[in-house]
Amino acid sequence: MTNGAAQDRLNGLIEQYLLTRSRGKTPVSTSRAVRAITTIMSDCPASDRELQNLVAKSAIEHGYDVHFDLNGAVDELPVFRI
Repeated sequence: MTNGAAQDRLNGLIEQYLLTRSRGKTPVSTSRAVRAITTIMSDCPASDRELQNLVAKSAIEHGYDVHFDLNGAVDELPVFRI
């Protein structure tokens, strides 16, 4: 991800997506977040895996639980420590 404007837009979309979620009721689904964000931003500068990590990091920072349900090997999933 190199384009600063695209990265700023992506960060804004992640924040908007999280604002639509009800905290505490259900975990944030990484696959749904990736699908929603890439639908709006078809020229997303991040791969699906990178986007999943950005969504998860932001969700955790905002106090959401995260459901890592994007297809991929378990050993490819990120580890977040609080």
